Amino acid sequence: MYSTSLKCAIELGIPDALHHHGHPMTLPELTTALSVHASKAAFLSRLMAVLAQTGFVSQRKSAAKNDQEQLGLACSLTPISRAIRKGEPGDLSPMVSFLLDPIIQGPLHCLGEWLKSESLSPRTPFVMKHGMSLWEYTAQDEGLNRSVNKAMASDGPVIMRLMVEKRGRQLFQGLRTVVDVGGGTGGLAREVAEAFSQVE
Repeated sequence: MYSTSLKCAIELGIPDALHHHGHPMTLPELTTALSVHASKAAFLSRLMAVLAQTGFVSQRKSAAKNDQEQLGLACSLTPISRAIRKGEPGDLSPMVSFLLDPIIQGPLHCLGEWLKSESLSPRTPFVMKHGMSLWEYTAQDEGLNRSVNKAMASDGPVIMRLMVEKRGRQLFQGLRTVVDVGGGTGGLAREVAEAFSQVE
């Protein structure tokens, strides 16, 4: 439930709406900003409560602006929300969207069957569910291909920054050449080049 709520928040643009608003948003403000139909505002409220439980937004009581307005909750971003704000450094929303895609999630529903299977074929739950590997699937499905490439491009630089912070100079000691083979944007290679000028 938490992961699908996070996917929904990314699809609706909740982190971006909260960020662009500049200060905490009430539910009516958020409903309007996201173009959510008024009849579904109560469901948006429940989604925001789940996101608050996970720490991706914070909620606090908001004061009524006039006699007609009820006391309500105002939502704002938390530090972890930066990880899913589109276009921000370290934006992992493409990875979250990819991992929660029904094509990727489907094989998890046959994991038990795959584990009990006595045969070595299919080699993975993905192959059992779809009849082909992920890479064969992406070769036939342009939407999933774009999604996997965006996902790799988004997490490569983040992972490299963490590796450099944790392992520092030891990580690339003695290396002179590094090849970035995933994602198609060279983000990981750029991070290496910035941290280690001797590496090509």
